[in-house]
Amino acid sequence: MVDKLHQPMGIDDGTVTATVSIGASYYPEDGRDFYDLYRRADSASTAGSR
Repeated sequence: MVDKLHQPMGIDDGTVTATVSIGASYYPEDGRDFYDLYRRADSASTAGSR
């Protein structure tokens, strides 16, 4: 999915290339509410892009 989204896309007279980061968190191991799970998934996506 990431590779597919990273392909250049023609828009009007130009080209746009998107970047994507994907992170995962698991309930209840990584948190018990939306905010904890979101924070852990965001940290995972940041760590994966380094």
